[in-house]
Amino acid sequence: MIKASIIGAASYTAGELIKILLHHPEVTLTYLESSSSTGKTVDQVHPILRGLVSLPLQEYDKIAIATQSDVVFICRSAGGSMKYGADLLRQSNRLKIIDIGSDFRLKEPSEYKQWYQYTHEEPNLLKQSVYGLPELNASRIKKARLIANPGCYATSIILGLAPVVANHLVQPNQIYISAYSGISGAGRTYKPGFNMFLDLYGNIRPYKVAIHQHTPEIEQELTNISKQTVKITFIPHVIPIDKGILSTIFVKPKKKIKLDSIVSLYTEFYKGKPFIRIYPQGEFPQVVNVVNTNFCDIGLGIDQRTGSILIFSAIDNTIKGAGGQAVQNMNIMFGLKETTGLL
Repeated sequence: MIKASIIGAASYTAGELIKILLHHPEVTLTYLESSSSTGKTVDQVHPILRGLVSLPLQEYDKIAIATQSDVVFICRSAGGSMKYGADLLRQSNRLKIIDIGSDFRLKEPSEYKQWYQYTHEEPNLLKQSVYGLPELNASRIKKARLIANPGCYATSIILGLAPVVANHLVQPNQIYISAYSGISGAGRTYKPGFNMFLDLYGNIRPYKVAIHQHTPEIEQELTNISKQTVKITFIPHVIPIDKGILSTIFVKPKKKIKLDSIVSLYTEFYKGKPFIRIYPQGEFPQVVNVVNTNFCDIGLGIDQRTGSILIFSAIDNTIKGAGGQAVQNMNIMFGLKETTGLL
């Protein structure tokens, strides 16, 4: 059995992760850390777990965690993961770390200051971390000790764009994205305007317009895929649903292309990828079809008047965009089928 521990176990993301791990046939939970809820049991903080698990939430103890764990999931907000990742990797040379936060996603330390407003204290680990998008990086994930779990918007957008970018079919600086996320994307801590019922009921609002922190992550990975610089215009919105992301992506093809060719390209590109579902012509994904699953659903179209390729990508931000993808990464790291515990 894989012994799994979680840092930041009181977070919303951790609650979703625990639900998945409890049904995983090859995992046992060993150590749950929480700085905000130390002394409580996990089912007190996440009442949905009542009767399923009642492990205590404990203070951080690197020796106990390292000796009791094969893998540690870190569920901390921006700037809160790097010290734990570094600490535990130095404590044990066999331990594997999956950071569901943002601290190891970007390869350039200076970008953390620009996009996250903090100085990265462990820049050497950025070279070691592997970007944990299984559909694109499985071979590297398998050998990794430190995984940077992708952001939720980034997951939806990169998977939506990877086939056309990898095949150089579109203009790399004419990519426009309008994406919509449920309120769970704002986390458990109150954020004015983002996760209160009265702020969002009957409302849709754009936020972090052209400055969202997932932008450099998306550009970095698409640039790696295409081997040429990719720039995007990305506008996120929060909408009054609890979970889910739908990304609508507009790209300009370098030359005219037929819709059936694009659908065939995507189908072939993601062949054998169990969590990618490509829709047939004329059908488009909806959030309701992916909520509470680890699927990414992709639909495609062409605006015949302008020639633009239209890409629609839907995921559950808390599953494929966080805890589910982390488990998918863990499965690869430990030689299990990607789908174990997720289907």
